[in-house]
Amino acid sequence: MKLFSREKILDSRNKFIERGYQKREAHLDGRVIDYFVLPMALFEGIPNGLFRMTGDKHDGYLVGVSDQVPAVLQPPFAVSEHDEFMVYGLDDVDRTLHSEQNMVRILERSPLRRAYISHKLALYDYLLKNSERNAEKWLFTAEDCAGFGRAREYLENELQWYWKYPWISDGK
Repeated sequence: MKLFSREKILDSRNKFIERGYQKREAHLDGRVIDYFVLPMALFEGIPNGLFRMTGDKHDGYLVGVSDQVPAVLQPPFAVSEHDEFMVYGLDDVDRTLHSEQNMVRILERSPLRRAYISHKLALYDYLLKNSERNAEKWLFTAEDCAGFGRAREYLENELQWYWKYPWISDGK
């Protein structure tokens, strides 16, 4: 994945503001992460798309969530994307998996948990199916795609667990 300079992150943030993209805050797990709601058209058909610009952790970040993602799921989507790069970082080959594990933990007793997992599975399914022919355009490496696969497998297992034992998964 590509790294971005502080200047590029700030410049893009300003462009998002100029274009009128709605800026929101995700309040989850005792933290506040800001993100932008971006038109689905920017994602060129990627369902439940996410956007990020990060570089050195001290240079800040820019996170965007497709307006296709239901509004109630946008905060967890934004936090998972933020955490993948700002908490776990590019040096962690399992950053995508770790981010998803953390979000499932955060949503453990939330009624949003199942919907979050289902929407993320749609995203990963699409990325994995189409990444080979779009890898250069999307700036993904083979390692990135392998990480998507591990995160997808984890979420699929979580969803199966939920359906098999809903009374446990809901904390009842």
